[in-house]
Amino acid sequence: MSPVREQVRAQVRAILAGYAGGRALPEDADLPAAGLDSVDLLEFFAELESSFKITFQEGDIDLANLSTIEDVAQLVEKRMH
Repeated sequence: MSPVREQVRAQVRAILAGYAGGRALPEDADLPAAGLDSVDLLEFFAELESSFKITFQEGDIDLANLSTIEDVAQLVEKRMH
């Protein structure tokens, strides 16, 4: 795993903890099933955009892209380039 991906994953985990009541979710946690409602997920993605200075495109915020922390990190890294 690249150093950039590891840094992105760490930052995604830290941001996500704020929406998960301070809980550190496992890497393979299914984010919608972890108790995050749709408003939490939208706010989470808005904070990712702000933190990483990226813009998600139409279709980015779907269940396939927010299944796990790794999926989110891959999407963020993709939008950074």
